[in-house]
Amino acid sequence: MSKIDKLSVQGIRSFGGSRETISFYTPLTLIVGYNGSGKTTIIECLKYATTGEQPPNSKGGAFVHDPKLCGEKEVLAQVKLAFTSTSGHKCVSTRSLQLTVKKNSRSLKTLEGSLVYNNNGERTVISSRVAQMDEFIPRELGVSRAILDYVIFCHQDESLWPMSEPAALKKQFDQIFEAMRYTKAIDNLKVLRKKQGEELAKLKIFEEQDRINKEKGDRAEKRSMALQNDIEESREKCNALTLEMEQLQEQIREKHEQANSYLNIVNDLKFKRDQLTYREGSIADIKMTLEELSEDDEYLENALAQYEERMARYGEEANENKAQYAELQKDLNQSRRELSTKLAEQGKHQSDKDKYERQLQSRMQLVRDAAELHGFRGYDGDLKDAQIKTFNERIQKLLAEKKRDLDRAQKENARELDEATSVITDLEGRKATTTQNRVFAKQRMGAIDKRTNVLQMDINRLDIDEGAKAILDNQFEDVESRLKKANESLAHADFDNQLQRENEKLWQLETENEKLGRELMECTRLASERAQLDLRKKELSDRRRKLETLTNTWKPKLDVHVGTAWQTDTLEAQFNDALKRQNKVVADARQKRDLARDKQQKVDFKLKSAKDVGAKKTDESQRCRSAVVAALQAVRDGATIDDYEEEVKMHEEDVETYTTDISLCLRSHRVKGKNHKPQ
Repeated sequence: MSKIDKLSVQGIRSFGGSRETISFYTPLTLIVGYNGSGKTTIIECLKYATTGEQPPNSKGGAFVHDPKLCGEKEVLAQVKLAFTSTSGHKCVSTRSLQLTVKKNSRSLKTLEGSLVYNNNGERTVISSRVAQMDEFIPRELGVSRAILDYVIFCHQDESLWPMSEPAALKKQFDQIFEAMRYTKAIDNLKVLRKKQGEELAKLKIFEEQDRINKEKGDRAEKRSMALQNDIEESREKCNALTLEMEQLQEQIREKHEQANSYLNIVNDLKFKRDQLTYREGSIADIKMTLEELSEDDEYLENALAQYEERMARYGEEANENKAQYAELQKDLNQSRRELSTKLAEQGKHQSDKDKYERQLQSRMQLVRDAAELHGFRGYDGDLKDAQIKTFNERIQKLLAEKKRDLDRAQKENARELDEATSVITDLEGRKATTTQNRVFAKQRMGAIDKRTNVLQMDINRLDIDEGAKAILDNQFEDVESRLKKANESLAHADFDNQLQRENEKLWQLETENEKLGRELMECTRLASERAQLDLRKKELSDRRRKLETLTNTWKPKLDVHVGTAWQTDTLEAQFNDALKRQNKVVADARQKRDLARDKQQKVDFKLKSAKDVGAKKTDESQRCRSAVVAALQAVRDGATIDDYEEEVKMHEEDVETYTTDISLCLRSHRVKGKNHKPQ
């Protein structure tokens, strides 16, 4: 069930700039007050807070407090409404107005409103730019806008709407009972019935077409069954042919395998024959190119043994040179990286130096300009640090003097402003008194003029009669004599003292009346303060409850970040300490990130250098590859790089064969030499 809790009003009609708050209690809150005290204004504020609609006859900003009464050109008005929605959530609606008075015009401006929505301790703020508050608030209260306008918060100027014309009355009752929804529902039913009828006619046509299609489908199904039988017979024939074809394929495969085995044997035989022819030709070529040595076997064996040692030594020297080359290449790359780093540092230091020199020149120029402005001498040429320091001290002294002069001037201006304000206040008081006296004087003069006109009219209507005049003169003398006697008796009766005593009593009564009035005002103020105190106590309890809810909600996270020994009074300081620690951790992480970034830049530079070296190696590899391919093609036509290992292996086998043949030749030659020695 929804409920209106509190209403806060500021700057609306008779409510001035100070905020006034009223609480609504169940089951009834009765508002009592004299005329003009603001009873109707409270109802208007409730209607404006819930529906956003201003009361009637409020054109030109009449709903806002008159700026002339408070002596301002601009008045800010605000209406706050605290209520409980139908779902049990606490909501606070705020609507603000601004009234500006110019010379010949008044402008009223509606400022941005807001709605604070409290859902189990979670506070959500919705502005009028994001949501339509005029629709949202009645929905949360569970009451339509029409009931709020015409029933609950109906203005007294519009309270006679049940006596209005029948058409307007019916319209308002339709809005209250929301009859338009039922009317629209009936219209929608009629439209839906029409559409369903059209849809039924279409479905009947589709039914006829479907019936014809069904008959065609039955005929097609019978024909499909016959075709299915033919397909099954053809499938059986196909399976038999497939089995026969697989048997033939197996026989063909066996024949192919036999043919391939025969072909491999023929190819191996041909390859062996070609290899035999090649080796016989190679032996013939070697015999033609080699020179047969005439030394003995011992000398040739020593030479052969020394040849292998010499080749091994050349290989070791080549490996040492390669290792030294790799080390020198590594040193060269390291030197290049260090050179690039030093060049970058040199550029940075040179930039810092240029920037520092520009700042020095700028500082010297600023000092010269300031010295010229303030009349300081001796700062025309090149300035040294001592002169700059002296100039700063003089500027600080001048600044302190100017600050003292400024403070003194501000104090004098404040004193003169207070004096002028007091004089203006006295003059305004005297002006108000004089204005009031002038008004009273004009009123008295008007009354005297009216009395004079009446007497003049009476005089004009008088009919003068001499006899009557004589009678009146006698009566006048008689009255005069009686008046004289009355004055004498009055003088002896001491009425002045009695009047003075009565005036003193009247003054005492007025004093007592003023005292009682002050006491009444004090009691009223105390009652208001007591109500404010109760409100503050309630707000304090609400805030404590909210604080407890928030503490229970956020305690686990706060324990993780702040520690388990935190209190609500010292939470801010502990949170700031934790924040400083986290900032320090973040700063350390950023420093590590910067170091890692520097390392990454160095690694990127190394990677780039390695890529350059790799590109060079790739080019060199391509050149070597081309040279190898050219050498292979010179030996064998159509050779590729993949044939390199095969060709090398073949040549190694040839070398081993030739070595064996040479050894056999040497051994046979040695045997022949031994056989010839006895002869």
